[in-house]
Amino acid sequence: MTPMATPQSTSVPTPRQPSRHRGFTLLELMTTLTVAAVLLGITIPAFQGMMVSNRLRTTTNDFAAAVNIARSEAITRNTPVTFCRVNLATSTVCAGTSAPWTNWVIRNPAGVIRRGTISDAGAITVSSTLAGDRLVFSPDGLTRNATGVVVGGGTISVCSTRANTDNLRQLTLGSASRVTINKSTGACP
Repeated sequence: MTPMATPQSTSVPTPRQPSRHRGFTLLELMTTLTVAAVLLGITIPAFQGMMVSNRLRTTTNDFAAAVNIARSEAITRNTPVTFCRVNLATSTVCAGTSAPWTNWVIRNPAGVIRRGTISDAGAITVSSTLAGDRLVFSPDGLTRNATGVVVGGGTISVCSTRANTDNLRQLTLGSASRVTINKSTGACP
């Protein structure tokens, strides 16, 4: 007799169930999009306000630095130095005009020492109460009028048309021809 073979278990493979991929439900997706929209709605205006404020601050500081450089150059060179508005970025002659103030130079009788341009001239406007939009520093570092009287109280206003609050900076020329900066809110001159 032959030994009896043990039956081997043979299982019939069952068809594989398709795996269920877990994903986002429509409700989860809509909730995520709503939260993202709310966050963007809050942060974008705040970011834009911060950018406008930084541009305003930068332009104001550029003007204050230019006035201080003109004063310093007058003392250093022992000659009158003028800070003024010019019509074009390449101009060398002062020209106060009714057009927006977009370019300035610092010059002495020998020529231009330094020049500058307002980088965001559309959103930033500059105006002044200075005669001819110019300051002339004498070798002692003071600004004087044609009769030799020390000038004080003139202002250069730097204003943003895109900001609602704190949109105005005024550079005021003090009694010793020093510049102070005041921040306020108001209509652009």
